[in-house]
Amino acid sequence: MKKQSLSKVVLERIPIYLHYLLSDELKDVTNVSATTIAKGIKFGEVQVRKDLALLSGAGKAKVGYDKLELISTLREAMMGKNIRNAIIVGTGRIGKALLNYNGFEEYGIKIIAGFDINQTNDDSKTCKILDVNELPNFLSNNRVDVGIVTVPKDVAQQVFDLLVNNGIKAIWNFVPINPDVPNDVIVRNENLAASLTSLFEKLEND
Repeated sequence: MKKQSLSKVVLERIPIYLHYLLSDELKDVTNVSATTIAKGIKFGEVQVRKDLALLSGAGKAKVGYDKLELISTLREAMMGKNIRNAIIVGTGRIGKALLNYNGFEEYGIKIIAGFDINQTNDDSKTCKILDVNELPNFLSNNRVDVGIVTVPKDVAQQVFDLLVNNGIKAIWNFVPINPDVPNDVIVRNENLAASLTSLFEKLEND
């Protein structure tokens, strides 16, 4: 199944399936059924069966899916066959939290460096934090697929320009702006304030 044929809602459910398949609950399991997955993540069984059939074909009767093969298939549908390298620009609280999160590789992405102003090989738990002035040279000498932006709003567009001008085509944006980027650059905006507003609205209407 080609990734571009999957709807956005199906793609957004893949990490949920992966998280459950990689959990300790299934640590010693070899085969897993759609029924088990549906119960584990509290999704409707019909929906899970449809998604897995679309992503990986039908499981074997009375056996289900080979867990490791299903994990591999879901990872490929989500991120492609290869681990994607990423960098973070902006290592304040959000940036450092992302740098120190050790679960990204389970989902096909590896953060290989962080960048901020006035940094000299500061260490996070997982990689070096370098001065942002070193970013162009770093990008020219390393394969980087994704730029993650967690800088203050007033310098965000400069960072987007820097990434785009140095060849980055995919950006995960945690700054509450809609950046001005070329049409061939993919931007995923994570607006934490908008998410909270939606959450509060549902609480008020509950």
